[in-house]
Amino acid sequence: MSAGAALLGGVIGGSFAVWSAHKVVKWTSDGLEAEEIRRQKVICITAIAGLRWTISPGQATPEWKAKFISELNKVSALWSDDSEVLRNIRDLLNQRSDDRLVLLIRNMSKSTSLPIHNLGDADLLRVFL
Repeated sequence: MSAGAALLGGVIGGSFAVWSAHKVVKWTSDGLEAEEIRRQKVICITAIAGLRWTISPGQATPEWKAKFISELNKVSALWSDDSEVLRNIRDLLNQRSDDRLVLLIRNMSKSTSLPIHNLGDADLLRVFL
């Protein structure tokens, strides 16, 4: 009877160890994925904010405009779970304006730790050429 109990205990303990290891790996990989998505969001926001001057007529070369559009195209993938940001990007693409760009940047930054909320509209619109 003790050999059977030891075997049963080993099976239960081993099963618990495998289950626990699986949970730890899943939890860790989910955390890494979330951190990478957050990092990509920060890069996208800062790139769009840095390239905002390209929407001014006659200011940017085609290469800079392509970089700006490339960053805008990332928005729908990175913020696909945020309907407000998706609406903002559609509005901006339909009619480019400073106000729509500022609103997009502000709403995008809500899901990151960027302190964009500390900046006024004039700060976001100021462009150094």
